[in-house]
Amino acid sequence: VAVPVAFAVRGQSANALSFENEAFLFTPPGFAQEGKPLWASGAETGQVHIVVRDAATGQVTPCRVNVVGADGHFYQPPKNRLSLYALTGSFPQPGSKGNRKGLAPFRYVGRFFYTMGESTVPVPPGAVRVEVWKGFEYRPETVSVSIAAGATRRIEVCLTRTAPMVEAGYYAGDSHLHLPRLTEEDDQVVFDLIEAEDFRYGLVLAYNEPANRYAGFMNAQQYPQSGTGARTVRTRGNYHIVSGQEYRSTTYGHLNLYLRDNLVSPGQQHITDNWPVHGEVGRETIARGGYAFMAHGGYGQEIWADAALGTVSAVELLQFGVYRGIELQGWYHMLNSGYRFAAQGASDYPPCRMLADGRTYAYAPAPPTIPEWLAAVAGGRSFFTTGPLVLLEVDGEKPGGRIRKSGSGAHTVKARLRVRCEVTPVTDIDLIVNGQVIEHRSVSRAEGQGRWIEMEREIPIAESSWIAARAYSSAPIKQPDAEAHTNPVFVYLNGRAPFQRTSLDAWIARIDRQIALHRKRDFPEQAKALAYFQRAQDVLLKIGENGGLAAEVAP
Repeated sequence: VAVPVAFAVRGQSANALSFENEAFLFTPPGFAQEGKPLWASGAETGQVHIVVRDAATGQVTPCRVNVVGADGHFYQPPKNRLSLYALTGSFPQPGSKGNRKGLAPFRYVGRFFYTMGESTVPVPPGAVRVEVWKGFEYRPETVSVSIAAGATRRIEVCLTRTAPMVEAGYYAGDSHLHLPRLTEEDDQVVFDLIEAEDFRYGLVLAYNEPANRYAGFMNAQQYPQSGTGARTVRTRGNYHIVSGQEYRSTTYGHLNLYLRDNLVSPGQQHITDNWPVHGEVGRETIARGGYAFMAHGGYGQEIWADAALGTVSAVELLQFGVYRGIELQGWYHMLNSGYRFAAQGASDYPPCRMLADGRTYAYAPAPPTIPEWLAAVAGGRSFFTTGPLVLLEVDGEKPGGRIRKSGSGAHTVKARLRVRCEVTPVTDIDLIVNGQVIEHRSVSRAEGQGRWIEMEREIPIAESSWIAARAYSSAPIKQPDAEAHTNPVFVYLNGRAPFQRTSLDAWIARIDRQIALHRKRDFPEQAKALAYFQRAQDVLLKIGENGGLAAEVAP
């Protein structure tokens, strides 16, 4: 049942996630204990030769694989070029990628390895189960065989794309990856990984470490790149990669920068906790034709000022399986103040649970280039997800669209919603108007996976509104599992944007806190930083004085 509060927001913040029940992710079906990653050897060892094909093409296809032995452990292939990215350890252990403990989504993933589609795995004799995944649009497959001592058994697994998002015009990407890109081999490994996880756009970022110190030299960055900007775009088939920068501060937050031709402040060094504020870096990047996405939900809290002034392009809201930083309520406040401020999802691989466990599906009428995909994300023409696929239309408009109504008569719009999840069950679906859940549907776990769930609803429009949809579920251990949210469709009545005074006041109060925080600090650029936050507050105060925004005004 929908909760009748100002914002019916369900879920946990990243800080509230439990470090318990880690074994849930690594206990294979039919076993009572967590499986370990093992490499089999010895005279009795058999082998399973696995070939995975795409059902549509018949071609061998990259994917993610678990090989579960009769003892419930996960058997690994001999070391190879993708072994570093197998889920055999836990971040930040040396050499371990992903599986950062305590993070959602909480679902069974096993101790998998990546393969280009064909691999041979030594296993102990007995029953062996092979589990195969590829992204969010393919149905996972399982094949069980028996392996005799010393024997080799060949199996073929056929993967079917049961939810082809391209047919609906949606293209998946992960805009927050940390992988090295210095050599041709590095690039091919990145392509292998994103093809195995089936997202078309991989945006790879260098970053400064520690977060409060900065040197504008690539060799001083973690996960160095061969460069940044458009010159680093590479394409392999349907897959595209580009390099950018995560510019980090312990005070202002983290800012992901795309399509800049160079690093921030090239050749210079400074303390990022002091100056410039991230909004100045974002403004410069946008002026150059690039994009600036505030990372991690804007957890440094400068985002309240940046969003008000339009100096960042979007907020990376869904990450680690939850809504971070400003969380859903903060984003809803911004939308209720009349802003068209886009949210998105991304993984932050490798310090996350797994590669592209959060991603964004952007709409485009034809397969987009990387700049076109980024423009769609910044324009809110998207949904973001850890598994559920959520297709919303309001009077035929997709997320980011605008519907205009005029006159005093009764107005309605029709919302059509389709939800499907291949990788885990969806149990709850919400249709949301101005932050209120106006319709909630509960779905059984059996019905919530591998089938389309459809809703239609006539929505009366008595005021300017934004309309969005959400799909989610929790794991049996009461931790977050599935999560997805669309950006809104906007309905403008009589030329006005949505406006709720309580939301604007809440936003102004957050900037008040930032001003108070920076007044207590002692740093050379304090006056410039305070002036920046004051400008943001002045913009919002002016909106309040005017009783909201006109529909097409950019604040």
